[in-house]
Formats: sequence, C-alpha cells, structure tokens
Amino acid sequence: MCTAAELLADAAQLAATERATWLDQRADDGLQRRAARPRRRRGRRRLPTRILRRAELAGHNPRHVLHDAIADRPLDGSRNTANVVYARIVKDDEGRFDPVGDSWPDWTPRTDNAEWNDYLGALAAAADRRMAELGQGAAKQPPPWAVEAFGAVPDDTGERSAWERQAGTVAMNRELRGHDDPTDALGPAPKPGQVEAYAAYRAAWRTLGRPEIERVARGLTGLPRRASYSAPPRSRSASSRSATFSSTASRSAAWSCARQRASWSDRGRAG
Repeated sequence: MCTAAELLADAAQLAATERATWLDQRADDGLQRRAARPRRRRGRRRLPTRILRRAELAGHNPRHVLHDAIADRPLDGSRNTANVVYARIVKDDEGRFDPVGDSWPDWTPRTDNAEWNDYLGALAAAADRRMAELGQGAAKQPPPWAVEAFGAVPDDTGERSAWERQAGTVAMNRELRGHDDPTDALGPAPKPGQVEAYAAYRAAWRTLGRPEIERVARGLTGLPRRASYSAPPRSRSASSRSATFSSTASRSAAWSCARQRASWSDRGRAG
C-alpha cells in the first residue's frame, strides 16, 4: 500500500504537467520574439517541468525562474527547447536548487486550481502525521541507527519530542526509499529527477548533521544531466481537470508504488 508521501510525490508530478503550458503563456505575456516559436515536437512544446519543481522546492517562484531563462535570449532554432531551457536554468549555480524545509507541507506544490491544492495539502498533512508516527515508534523501540545518530531516548518530555522529530525525519526518508539497514541511517541518494524523494533525503542529511562539503564532494545534487520534461496536457476544461485529478493521482500513485503497469481496461475497472 502506498504511503501518503508516495502519493504526494506522484500527485505532484501530475500537477507539474499543467506547467508545461507556461512556455506558451510566456509568449502570450510579451515574449513573442524570444519564446513564441521554439521548434515543436508533435505539435506541442516541451518544458523541463522537474527542474521548475526543484526550483519551487528550493524556495523559488518557478514562473520567475522560467521567465528569467527565456527572457534574455531567443529560443528560435532550438532543436530541443527543453534542454536549452534546462541548461539556462542550471548553468549559473546548481546549489541554488538545494531543497529547503523539513516537512511535507513545505514541499507541497502550488497550483492555480483550489481543489488540486486542497488534495495536495491533505496528502502533505497525512505525510507529516506519518513522519510523527515513525518518530514516536522509534522512541518506543529505538533502532540502532537512531541511537547512534541521536543517542539514547531522553526522559525529559521536551527533549524526547525533539528526539522523535529528528528520528521521524530520517525514518520518513528511509520508508520512502525502502531503506531498512538497521545501522546505516541514511541509505543511498535518490535517482536524479526524484525531486520529492531528494527533498526528504536532504532533510534527513541535515538532521543527521552530515557535512555539506561531503555532499558536494560526492556530487549529490539530485539534478539529472539533461532535461526531464512534460508536454502540455491535451485541452480540457478546468472543471474537467479538477473533477478527475484526485482519482487519477491516487490510481497512478498506487500503480507506481506497486511497480506495476496496468492496462487501460484495468484502469477503467479501478476507477
């Protein structure tokens, strides 16, 4: 069964596909000479939505990041618009895309749809509750990795709560990554492009007090070498997208957690 964090990560990817239309919107906002005519593939523009999501997780406004990437120089003649935009975004400083925050509400994407925001917010709250449960469970039966990292569970109520928060942050990353080594607290880094998982990993890294110079030396940026992009969704009314988002996100997340790819007929029965 999927955890709330896995559901949120999957739903965030679905929500990000709406951002694939932003390149067209930038053109309509007065950047026609710069962004109105990038080469299209199968009639639709491609946009590196995951790097914009990473920018959002790092505390930046993703719309502003995109604007800055396309405002200075034209995209005319670009063979791969997504890679060009991606390269412009990350060229100056990859470190500025390091995720901030230490809770799932901090990492919840914001959309222009109130119902989507409610759904994503509910998942984030559930993920935070799960993180608290994991911390409390670790305090009741301290695993070796937690004792090594944070010491014995304190008797003082306030200190115990702080211990549980720290252990919960690390335990949430472990659960999300499927890492169950009893002595290795952190486990391997997520694959590049797994932006929500990387945010949880970096929160656990900071909680464990790992030195930043070690992360830099190991090249742990969480960024893929090239753009991972989404195409704009097919035209649908806002009410139609709103009505179907929650069920689609939930089904999609459930399938990905099980590492299965159901047929379209199975999807229909699942609905």
